Amino acid sequence: MKSKTLIYYKSIFCPFCPEAKRRIEALRREHDFELKEVDITWRLDILIKKGIKAVPTVECEDNVIVGLPTTKQLKALLGIRSSNVKEL
Repeated sequence: MKSKTLIYYKSIFCPFCPEAKRRIEALRREHDFELKEVDITWRLDILIKKGIKAVPTVECEDNVIVGLPTTKQLKALLGIRSSNVKEL
């Protein structure tokens, strides 16, 4: 089975992007998925093409989360079943 690819759009000016990255990396330690990071700081072409209006933005297949995603949201985006442990 092919692992899913998560695309993480970030900017050097984003105060929430480091926390989003921390949550994504924590999930990567436990689950198999590819991560592609895209710094859109000076990439107006990507902003226009993708319609990104805020960062962090996380995309998997045709699903998108705009803003700081919770671990629960990231798991849902990746199709990972959630445990009963409290998640951020």
